Amino acid sequence: MGADAGNDSGVANDAGANFIVYSGAAGVNNFPADYSFAGSANYQDTTSPRTGHPYDLGFTATSAFGGWLPATVPSWGPSNANWYFDGAPFAYLQFDLMPRVSNGQAVSVYLVGNFAGLAPHAFVGDANIEASVDDISKYGPTPLLGVWGTYRIPLNQLGVLGQQIYKFALQDHSGSTGTVFLVDNVQFVRGTYSWVVNHGLTSGWVDASTHATVTYTNTDLGPPLAILAAPTPPPAAQSSFIGPDQAKLVATAAGATLRVNHAGGFNLSGFTQLALSSWATQSGQQLEVQLYDTSGSPVGSAVNPYLYGVDHFSTRYSNFTIPLSAFGAVGTTIGGLSIKDLSGGAGNTLYVCAVAFTS
Repeated sequence: MGADAGNDSGVANDAGANFIVYSGAAGVNNFPADYSFAGSANYQDTTSPRTGHPYDLGFTATSAFGGWLPATVPSWGPSNANWYFDGAPFAYLQFDLMPRVSNGQAVSVYLVGNFAGLAPHAFVGDANIEASVDDISKYGPTPLLGVWGTYRIPLNQLGVLGQQIYKFALQDHSGSTGTVFLVDNVQFVRGTYSWVVNHGLTSGWVDASTHATVTYTNTDLGPPLAILAAPTPPPAAQSSFIGPDQAKLVATAAGATLRVNHAGGFNLSGFTQLALSSWATQSGQQLEVQLYDTSGSPVGSAVNPYLYGVDHFSTRYSNFTIPLSAFGAVGTTIGGLSIKDLSGGAGNTLYVCAVAFTS
């Protein structure tokens, strides 16, 4: 963890560069607005700067569950568009954080997208929470009082891989007031990803599903409905939703499987993870992800995606990031992948979107 901590290379969304939202080297917010709630951010705090930096960002809560919330404004930024930051070149949100309270502090992270990649527009009122990460220790060390830690969260876990980003928040869950955490080196980190399912089935991949009817441009769910507020822990239910459409599987028999094959074989070189979002509509509905070789035979081990997400739900999308190492020995080229409904119930429905190989 923390491979890019301390990278203060600039604020422009230049080719090959990370985008620095905040660095204690300069002590400024490089997003153009601060919509922090139940508290305020001091961008030139000097409580405990990182080595080589004169400043840190100190967030002071004036009431319970406050959060630092940098945001975009109309006609701003690298994208030069309304109300969004172009997240397409990036794969991670990374930051350094030091807790300043000891009563079981937890910090959640959530991002707000521009209606998940629809055409840029000015917002009326507020926008939609895409997803939240409520346990940052899955992406770095356990937060400890007075100790800096570096956290690197995949954007697919926050529901915005390849999407437009309106704003994001780091929210305190300790319930304390006063300076509750320090932050530095907040940045969007570049990465590589290749879509399998995203607003439909990506070119090169073909459907080979079994025991199910699958459509890849279904619009049952519509835009997400969660409205951004200052939620008290746990955050209000969000509907992570990546795209105006998604794949929909309706089981016609036990063993319903969404399967896609790549006619020429897909080269895994350079990729380390499989990202996917799913909405299993039945309580207790279990899933299994399998890779296949170019002859169509299963390769490696099937994986339970629920082991690789922050949480899973039957009422909204859940996001998962599966290390390719979890599948075991699969070689450098695969012929396909599948997501199987293990519940065995005909008529069950499963929604899937934002399936990608990432690194």
